[in-house]
Amino acid sequence: MYVNFIELKKSVSITQVLDAYGIQLKKERNQLRGPCPICGSDSKRAFVVTPSEGLWHCFKCDDPSGGDIISLVERLLNLRPKEAARDIQQKCLNVTTEEKADKPKGKLKPLSYLQAEHETVQELGIPAEVATKLGCGYSPKGIMRGRVAFPLRDENGKLIAYCGYSSKDGTLKLPTF
Repeated sequence: MYVNFIELKKSVSITQVLDAYGIQLKKERNQLRGPCPICGSDSKRAFVVTPSEGLWHCFKCDDPSGGDIISLVERLLNLRPKEAARDIQQKCLNVTTEEKADKPKGKLKPLSYLQAEHETVQELGIPAEVATKLGCGYSPKGIMRGRVAFPLRDENGKLIAYCGYSSKDGTLKLPTF
């Protein structure tokens, strides 16, 4: 499942995360304080959350001892960042793992700047006219920069992705879109 970390952090406040995970803290001026739910420190001032910043910090935890909503859930549940983000989506936004939350919409557009005549394409033995018909070529910019990009299409001919060949190390690179 695709997770847009930036959009997730814009959509879910740290106080929503505290509520969703049952973390109860006391308000002190512009902060929330209490025992640390991560390290278990029972000091009433060990764990601090600054809602206006969307950040947390524990004065008793080992490093790293602070961060945003994703790092909080990551440390709290011992998850990887993407797993923590998915868990936040499920608990705070009611997004199930089957849904494609925040996935970019629209269809993939052909890379119009690919250079079919480039020497790297020719080194692969692909004539420029064939490369043009296939829609492949050397990419001077973007995610495929420095590679010969090949379009990947589904059974209906719809462009679904690009893969790229790098002559530097002789390996095929598969970018994630």
